[in-house]
Amino acid sequence: MSQDIRFKDFSPTVGHTDALPAGPWPEHKPKPVFLVHGAGAVGGYYGAKLALGGFPTYMTARGAHLAAIRERGLRITGMIGDVVVRPPADSDPAAFGITPDYILMGVKSMDTAASAEQLAPVMGPGTQILAIQNGVENYRILADRFGADRVLRGYCRVGSEIVEPGHIHQAAFGQIIYGEEDGRLSPRVMRAHGALTAAGVESKPSTAIAYEVWKKFLWNSLFNMPSGLLGVTLDHLFRSADTERVLHGIFAEVRAGAATEGVTLTETDLHDILDATRPLQGYRTSTMQDRVKGKPLEYDAFVGYLSRLGKKHGFPTPVSDLLNDLYKMI
Repeated sequence: MSQDIRFKDFSPTVGHTDALPAGPWPEHKPKPVFLVHGAGAVGGYYGAKLALGGFPTYMTARGAHLAAIRERGLRITGMIGDVVVRPPADSDPAAFGITPDYILMGVKSMDTAASAEQLAPVMGPGTQILAIQNGVENYRILADRFGADRVLRGYCRVGSEIVEPGHIHQAAFGQIIYGEEDGRLSPRVMRAHGALTAAGVESKPSTAIAYEVWKKFLWNSLFNMPSGLLGVTLDHLFRSADTERVLHGIFAEVRAGAATEGVTLTETDLHDILDATRPLQGYRTSTMQDRVKGKPLEYDAFVGYLSRLGKKHGFPTPVSDLLNDLYKMI
């Protein structure tokens, strides 16, 4: 089972709006309906929080995990305690016969385009998609399919793992960060904040979401990619100056990629992340978990994307190119 780990929150503070009002859902208002599309380690955790908060919550999953949720419910252990929720679950979002108010995207990046087509039949005129997956391309795929006014860009911060089908262990965090591209605290951002907060989810609307998404992308590129390729925990990446030089090489490529979107990542950002992550012992990134379990690996959203971006904009990506090629051999 995953180890409970506490570590410093290295996220940027420039765009956080922690003073926003929050409270219980008004009794006279019907609670919005949530569809968690991809109730794996991440989506399943947030879906359980929503269900525990009393919000109508439907989950899609597949394989043994789906079968276990249907048979025994979804168990969450760790920082949340030890709880079981029993949401309606299916592999097809259209099977529920609902039009959700919110869709929480929990599928891996390589499944986003196909998932968009799966979701099209359940999208209502007011449905909002919270794009909280890893990577920076998912928001654009969903916005191109449904319109930017139907998709909120974001990401999540949670350390969780499926330890067996139907059982998720949460070791750290539990936040959802999202916002408008132009930084406004728009009515739809505030509505989402009200619903998530009322359900007990740590909601952080951001006024600098592009920067925050790229900083999360940096963390994933620095740590998910090498740890997943090697099948090691994070402490292994800090064992020598040579391995740290690889991390600095990745940073240079991510910084160049972020600049193509007008986002500036600094050496301070890098050192904040390194200093916060260095003390971790035994932490298993999601890509490392998937490698050990023989699951498809989410590398194209990081090193593959950086390689493509470098070719498009003319900046070198030797580290990403090598990692991308090595992942293709697995």
